[in-house]
Amino acid sequence: MAIRLASMVIRAISVIILSTFLAAYSFAAEPATKLHIAVASNFKQVHQALASEFEAQYSSRSDSPTKIVSSSGSSGTLFAQIKHGAPYDLFLSADQMRPDTLIDLGLALKQSRMIYAQGQIALWQPKSTTQLDINIFQTYTGKYVLANPKLAPYGAASQAIMKKSGFWQTKDHTRIVAHNIATAFQYVASGSIKMGWVAFSQLKNWEQRASISKHSYWLPPITDYPVIHQVAVQLVRAKNKTLAAEYLAFLSAPKAQTLIRSFGYLTPTL
Repeated sequence: MAIRLASMVIRAISVIILSTFLAAYSFAAEPATKLHIAVASNFKQVHQALASEFEAQYSSRSDSPTKIVSSSGSSGTLFAQIKHGAPYDLFLSADQMRPDTLIDLGLALKQSRMIYAQGQIALWQPKSTTQLDINIFQTYTGKYVLANPKLAPYGAASQAIMKKSGFWQTKDHTRIVAHNIATAFQYVASGSIKMGWVAFSQLKNWEQRASISKHSYWLPPITDYPVIHQVAVQLVRAKNKTLAAEYLAFLSAPKAQTLIRSFGYLTPTL
């Protein structure tokens, strides 16, 4: 009798252990709900912080974990990829022209369109010992860099203010054109090019790891260059439309907007 009872207890314990293991395996093996977002390179750092916050919030009230998959590049490059069928769910552009074009082409939902940030450009010369402004181009003879004006809104804004100030030359051997604003920033931050046009948000992010002198950069008045309204849209081919809409709502919420402003962006002016 004792042997039979012991055998029954062992079987019961085995069943409990097996059930627990299977439940844990089932939960661990449950695939994450993915959201693939195309992000303009200037917004890459702040988007990483936002994505982590969204993953935590959404996963806590969902039956399955949520994973944000990001692809970063110039707005022009991402736009071209979307036109050729890239499987993104959302497009966070650094301008409004390209999202609006996608809407006109029937590739993005008009009702999803939202301005999530307003960007600022900055002229940065890390080694500057005097207060920097646009007049540096009167005497500066070294190389300078900006993002490609044809592909990157920040590059177009940099070009616009130089034209307005009379310092833009059609042929300029001192000008280096980077593919996007992230590459332009890397040139200056690494010291390979001594001065360049960058996004102010990049400087704010850089300040977290290195000291930046206030007189080493200049913020042009935002009225002196085309407004940089950064627009997000949901793509028609989005695989998870509900999750995509939730992310856009998250972007416009006060907590997300406060985080965005902390990275050097402005509250969008309409």
